[in-house]
Amino acid sequence: MNRFIKFIFVNIVIVFIIGLCVIQNIEAVDLISMSAGDNYIVAVNQNNTMYVVGENGFGACNVRKWNSIADVAAGYMHTVGLKKNGTVVACGDNNDGQCDVQDWKDIAAISVGYNFTIGLKSDGTVVAAGNTFFGQCDVQDWKDIVAISAGYDFTIGLKSDGSVVATGNNDKGQCNVQDWKDIAAISAGYDFTIGLKKDGTVVAVGNNDKGQCNVSDWNRIIAISAGKRDHTVGLRSDRTVVATGNNDKGQCEVGSLDNIVKISAGGSHTFGINGEKDIKSVGYNEKGERASDSILAFISKEIKQKEKLKEISDSLDNLLNSKNNETEDVTSDKEKNKFELIIKKIRDLEKNKKSYFIALIAFVFFVLIVYVFVAGNNGNKNKKAKNRGFTISIDILAENSRIEAIRKADEKNKIADRNIDILAENSKKEAIKKASEKKIDVKTDMLAETTREEAIRRAKEEAFARKEREERNMKIRSKKEQEHIREKYKEINNLIIKK
Repeated sequence: MNRFIKFIFVNIVIVFIIGLCVIQNIEAVDLISMSAGDNYIVAVNQNNTMYVVGENGFGACNVRKWNSIADVAAGYMHTVGLKKNGTVVACGDNNDGQCDVQDWKDIAAISVGYNFTIGLKSDGTVVAAGNTFFGQCDVQDWKDIVAISAGYDFTIGLKSDGSVVATGNNDKGQCNVQDWKDIAAISAGYDFTIGLKKDGTVVAVGNNDKGQCNVSDWNRIIAISAGKRDHTVGLRSDRTVVATGNNDKGQCEVGSLDNIVKISAGGSHTFGINGEKDIKSVGYNEKGERASDSILAFISKEIKQKEKLKEISDSLDNLLNSKNNETEDVTSDKEKNKFELIIKKIRDLEKNKKSYFIALIAFVFFVLIVYVFVAGNNGNKNKKAKNRGFTISIDILAENSRIEAIRKADEKNKIADRNIDILAENSKKEAIKKASEKKIDVKTDMLAETTREEAIRRAKEEAFARKEREERNMKIRSKKEQEHIREKYKEINNLIIKK
């Protein structure tokens, strides 16, 4: 019975939790920040819900409890979040202190490298934490910075005058940006740097062994993203996407990405968000980092549905407002049909929202009914088995009581027989003594013998009577014990039925 109550309680809790999740996803709004790491993706929406998919090395994906997040930056093995109050949180690998950002304040932008973190303050200065072996954290003297980007082991900064500064490892020439001018945006990759100029063209320096810096012929570019390894992605003004560099995992096959408004390049994958709030992605997906094959795809679908519902609602409001300015007599059949069509679309959307949740509740209750039926049959079988068990136990207990009573009676009879012999011997001695005292020598033996026989007879009668009493008492006791046991069984059975 207790197991059945627990089962009902657990099912109610499960339905409640899943219902909240469904409602939350239906009410999802625009994603305000999204960042592709080496093997994972992190995102946050306007409701401050954190989403993460992919490999969770060193706990880099442990971001779900973060709150009030305005921006996120995913690295190789650690993740950093910028809060709305200008403070910063971090999780993941902290062997070099790259997550020691809890004291940062007035931060306007963040970026993460392999084992270090960079923060841009609101006054245009820059702070850093983590490994600085190559000088990648030597940014304390930077000023008038408006954008930052951390590569694998170097750092790039965009100044307000359109020039660029760099520090850190320069073995591939990735920091040779001192001659750049009129730069609007920057992005640092593994060992190369990409710069977007104000005229929509793109420049690049650093390692080009996979063609990741072949961007000289790009034009009409409005956003850029350098991958965590060796590919580069650019967003054009017509919302199409271009890519160059390593394509061993299909990360540069961006022809299917259209109507894109935001891009981000990860390790061996690329993703973008289109105007319909759908999340599109290409490339490596062994760790589940591609958004289109993850829970983020479901979220984007719900975002799109909410936008569509809002659009229909706005159309309805406009129609109602226009009708308020007209007389009822001039309402045309075409307008009425349009009004009815909009109402039908809204109802259809509402039904689609609720259908999954209703189906889930129905399935859970079906499982509950099946469980009750099976549990009831098992309960009846167990009850019958218990009844048979109690009956057998009563019979065994009664038999044991009878055997014990017989054993005790035999012991008492043996004691009585010994007492008879002792009594007869004492009687003989007493008779001889009395006969000697009265000097009746001739009759002494006869008297003693008579006394002995009389004593034996009386003793046997007394023993026989005692034995009969014991047997009667044994039967009465056994019967009472059986009645007592049966009463106890009835009480236990009543308690089981009540539970």
